Amino acid sequence: MAAQTPRILIAHCGVDASPEFITTAVEGLDTFDQTIVTSTGTELRSTLADLGREDTENLHIVVMPMTSGRNLPLIADTAKTCQWFKRNHSNVRIALAAPPLGATTTLAFLRATLRRETSADDIAVICSAAIDPFADAELFRIARLAWTHSSGADVVVAFDDVYPSVSQTLAPYKATLDDESLRPTRRSTVIRADLQTAENQKPLITSTALATAISQSAKTALHLLQSHDDDGIEAALLADHEHGYAHSHGEEDGGHGHSHGHVHGHGHHHHGHVHGHSHGHGHNHHHHHHSADVHTEFDLGNIDADATE
Repeated sequence: MAAQTPRILIAHCGVDASPEFITTAVEGLDTFDQTIVTSTGTELRSTLADLGREDTENLHIVVMPMTSGRNLPLIADTAKTCQWFKRNHSNVRIALAAPPLGATTTLAFLRATLRRETSADDIAVICSAAIDPFADAELFRIARLAWTHSSGADVVVAFDDVYPSVSQTLAPYKATLDDESLRPTRRSTVIRADLQTAENQKPLITSTALATAISQSAKTALHLLQSHDDDGIEAALLADHEHGYAHSHGEEDGGHGHSHGHVHGHGHHHHGHVHGHSHGHGHNHHHHHHSADVHTEFDLGNIDADATE
């Protein structure tokens, strides 16, 4: 009988994911022989280097960026590290899995929490760690969509460490909050939109549901690697390609515009793996990036957005 392939999962956290919360979620995942949680690029690179030095035959590593979908630079940076490892360790097979949540699943969990935790008279604060101006702006769009078809509560946005904070966001409503003379009493509820946790704030997702999402993505990455030789790295390198300001090198630079091929990543609801194909169409080269076209979504059939622990 052939020896079982050793499997290791590395859950790589950005600023929008709590290593402690992620550690709780990945404990007990039976798909992998070992799970490791990293929280900086240096730590991820060091962890991979250590694994590459081990004399383990046919080792398979799955690396998963821990984000609720808005941290596109994290996905791209993680892909670069995986690419570096792949080039230098041909004896180890490595795959980059899609994040556990994408825009659609994050929206579903936010709506479920709004319906469960708020009423039409309340104020719901959708809160997240600040990622970058573009990812933060995306949160306002998601919050607006979450408000649609939810409880009817007023929905506002706040961040942990930049303007507007939770207290700044709630300041205009202070006179009416918890006023016992009002019937019903108006309450405020803070709901996370990332994979961080905080006291007196509702998490975006329970650790049990997060474990399910992580398991789905990791199994998909293993399947695509082993059965289709698709490691998910190439397309993820461009996850943040259209994320940010767009500055054309066209007429403003003397009319010497140039073009290059553009990779579009197409996420599929049935497996959620980030992969894509190249289109050789030309367009003006952008010095920075604008909105992304990499989608990482999952089938919600196996994840209960209304689940509570």
